[in-house]
Amino acid sequence: MDLDASMIPAHLPIQVPPGWSSREEDGARLLAPGDVGEGKTYAVLVPELQKQVGSLAALVETAETLIAATGTFTPLSSPARGHNDHGWEYALVIGSLETDGKALLAQATGMKKGDEEGIVLVLADTAETMERYSEPLRTLLQGVGASPTAPAPGPDVDLRYRVPAGWTATRIESGMLLERSKNEEYQKYLFRLVILPSEPLHDSLKKTYLAKWAEFTKPVFETELTPLPLMHRLKSGTAIAYDMDSRAKTQNGQGVNAGLYLLARGKRVVPIGVVLFGSELGSDRLEADITALLESAEIPGAGSEKTAIYSPDDLLGEWSRSSASLASYVTASGAYGGDASIAIAASLVLNADRSFSRAFTGLSSSTTIQQNDSGTWKLEDTLLVLTGQERKEKWVLGVGEDPRLGAFLVLSHGEIAMKQRYSDPRGDFQGEWFKRKA
Repeated sequence: MDLDASMIPAHLPIQVPPGWSSREEDGARLLAPGDVGEGKTYAVLVPELQKQVGSLAALVETAETLIAATGTFTPLSSPARGHNDHGWEYALVIGSLETDGKALLAQATGMKKGDEEGIVLVLADTAETMERYSEPLRTLLQGVGASPTAPAPGPDVDLRYRVPAGWTATRIESGMLLERSKNEEYQKYLFRLVILPSEPLHDSLKKTYLAKWAEFTKPVFETELTPLPLMHRLKSGTAIAYDMDSRAKTQNGQGVNAGLYLLARGKRVVPIGVVLFGSELGSDRLEADITALLESAEIPGAGSEKTAIYSPDDLLGEWSRSSASLASYVTASGAYGGDASIAIAASLVLNADRSFSRAFTGLSSSTTIQQNDSGTWKLEDTLLVLTGQERKEKWVLGVGEDPRLGAFLVLSHGEIAMKQRYSDPRGDFQGEWFKRKA
């Protein structure tokens, strides 16, 4: 028996009851108690909605429609309504379900909080089974919207954080292991974050990061990457330095995306080892999960003082970048239509006396664009302000040096507040990478 979850949008923010299993299957989250007896049936399905449904009544109707798609569903009463302590309203209806010659009980539940909404479906073989798990189900519904909490940390791991939905948290010898994985025929991935104990910050954030990379990342993975690192300030005010090697290998030769995050507040830092592998690398959900975790992080005893990220001296030099794209286009009949190639070159000179000059040239087969400007510059935390013919702002995303390749400065694309992706900071279509003239 398969419930069609393709009709419906995003998972509810639920927490799995203790002793229950949870897995994702065909765009839905399937939960089940661990002690369901042989020959018995009890399952909770949380479909992923694909679009906004609307009212609470419409959500219940959608839930009933999903159940009815597997057989004949007959409601036994009108929908009962309620709400939980986290602002979610719900309406539910219980009915009989005739499917494949079997008689089951089914519960269709719609939940809504403002624009957030979701559906919970329950199947049970008998009223006795439904009653047996009524209390864990009630706890599940009452807990929708509650902040996920991590297990109590070990004696040395003091970082406070929220575990993203769908991840597990396990104490290990070196710290806390956060993990999300799937191993199915067409979808395989493994994401691991290892949170280590906090420690004092004795040097600049950049120098500390490079030291921790050498201490934690190099001994575990085969990597030739010299981290920049990328750095920016979280909304919470905590600083983060990070970098990833997409070509790293484990000790047994398995290719992985491996790296290190370093959170910093006041004079304390927390290293977080990162290993990402599989089909969801670069996905929006993975990026959202990591972002939510990092934004929730607090370092006890670090104080409210913000850790410095960049120094103006880091940015001094003559920087440049260039790129070219060779292409042509064809007509509807397939004939050659023209040249669509473009090339750009940009330079930025930042002097110690806080003067700057910049130039940009863009070329196509039919157009040439040239822009030049000069004036003064200043650094406001991670914001580079250029005051010339007009004020321009660029976010500094990273600056560092590779002994083999030279020094690089990464700036935001245009005047857009942005960061490099945590899961793929060196991927395409992000910031602009400038190289310093030797």
